[in-house]
Amino acid sequence: MASSVKEFYIPLDTAQLRCRLRIPNGPLKTSENKPTEVILIVHGLLDTIDSPLFVHLQQTLKYPTLAFDFQGNGKSSGTTSYGNYYEEADSIYQVIQYIKTTLHLVPLGIIGHSKGALSMFLFAYKYPTECPRLLINISARFWLAKEPNKRWSLDQMQMLKTEGRFMWKKYGNPEGGVPLREYWIDRVHLEERRITDMAVVQGLPLDRCFVLNVFGKMDRVVPEEDVWEYDRLLRMAAPDSSRVTTKVVPFATHFWSSPQELSEITQIIGIWTREKK
Repeated sequence: MASSVKEFYIPLDTAQLRCRLRIPNGPLKTSENKPTEVILIVHGLLDTIDSPLFVHLQQTLKYPTLAFDFQGNGKSSGTTSYGNYYEEADSIYQVIQYIKTTLHLVPLGIIGHSKGALSMFLFAYKYPTECPRLLINISARFWLAKEPNKRWSLDQMQMLKTEGRFMWKKYGNPEGGVPLREYWIDRVHLEERRITDMAVVQGLPLDRCFVLNVFGKMDRVVPEEDVWEYDRLLRMAAPDSSRVTTKVVPFATHFWSSPQELSEITQIIGIWTREKK
């Protein structure tokens, strides 16, 4: 039976979030005795659910999945900013409330890539009673006070110093229905990011959830040391070693976009999910 794919918008307080729900093997069937479980998929900085990684995960995972564009990204309305991790954590919370009450789905897990993985961890920390059983971190940064080398030009840093902000880039794809937006960086956003402390992962409800960290050895955006810091802190906080799994893929990059990378990430997540479900 063919998969069922449905796109719709979830209303939040400040935005309308564009979502894509995929149910393998047919239309959604609900039962009072056995509610349908779903895995949420959340993207990274200035990304969209139409990127190859998220399209592939939804097409190949054997579980129902719901991917959505954060506010100010993709086809969602609203605005985004460089340091709004906790705002995105609150969005995850609101999405989960919506799918539970309106769609009658039960969250099994969350897959977060890059910035989305940080927002996922902060959601689980801030709302521990809503944390699902499985948390999957793909290529997340740990030390947010360390800016990536050469991310900002000298002219941009000078503009930040003199004017308090600068436009980093334009993003979007009007031909694909994604509005073209300007992405501005200012001192407040930089400070908001700098003080976001990811050591809070030690406060996750690890007595009832499992964490998978996946990282690409060829990542040129996030240093490998970051994934091992997540691994170290989570293992220190976990009641036993089975709660935390970390995989480093030798040939994978930050964006997981090649056929080989996509095949590998799907296999890793699929095997781990079956083991921990």
